[in-house]
Amino acid sequence: MLRDLTARSDVIFAEPVVLRWSLATPADALYPTHQWALPLIRADEAWEVTTGDSSIRVAVIDSGFDVGHQDAPANLELGCDFVRWTNTNEACPAVSRDGDGHGTHVARIIAARWNNVGIAGLAPNVILYVVRTADDQGASSSVAVADAIVAAADAGARMINLSLGGTSTSAYEATAVAYAVNAGSLLVVSAGNCGVVSSACPTANPVFYPAAYSLTYPDAVLAVGATNYLDQRADYSNQGSYLSLVAPGGSGVSSALFEWVTSLGLRGTSTLYASHVGTSQAAPHVDAAAGLALSVRSEIPRA
Repeated sequence: MLRDLTARSDVIFAEPVVLRWSLATPADALYPTHQWALPLIRADEAWEVTTGDSSIRVAVIDSGFDVGHQDAPANLELGCDFVRWTNTNEACPAVSRDGDGHGTHVARIIAARWNNVGIAGLAPNVILYVVRTADDQGASSSVAVADAIVAAADAGARMINLSLGGTSTSAYEATAVAYAVNAGSLLVVSAGNCGVVSSACPTANPVFYPAAYSLTYPDAVLAVGATNYLDQRADYSNQGSYLSLVAPGGSGVSSALFEWVTSLGLRGTSTLYASHVGTSQAAPHVDAAAGLALSVRSEIPRA
């Protein structure tokens, strides 16, 4: 048909109608200079389809959240603060702070709002459900982590981020993981930062939990390793049979911005925005990507 139309003297040109898409790119100030990970995973192509949906809930079990931060997620839900919940005969207090900063940094990677300042989240329109288990030194008990996993599953979290771990097993924690898996949650867990021997890692590549539950539930627990800006495995990132996939976590081998993952710091300090490296930073990229996918097709199975 196009050939026939083009041959006519009264037709200037004939061509098929093609599609154009709205190009959703955040205008947040630090996005073009600090957030190398998002172009690396081609986030802009996903944003042409969705920036997330408020029907999708992503839980972050960590050190809490700096609630009043200017880049706080648009859809923020504050769950139980298991650190302050000392009297279980009373209702659990809601998360109101982050004394360590780790949880705030992790959560923003998923869902920092697009507001033309600071940084941009990968899935800014999903619900971010924050549960606190870590104290101001970043330590979480396995009991608190287990209880938080159950709480997140009961809240309807499709993804549960666990940027934490240790080398000891816990039957109580394993029971909570099984509960969340049966409830339909996808657990996204840091694989560990002991890929090489160091002062903090007397042996290389020890098995970390809860990441290693990926061996029991390969379709429901993802153990996430870290890559650098060249899309190569970061030296510190754990390797092993329990590793599920890798995502941007930075390398930290120099002070260059592209060696680090920039996210939120804490108000009232010199680090309103902070840069870190680790599998802790890699895991939330996976949560957010899954959140974008589920925002388009909520029935996608975990497998």
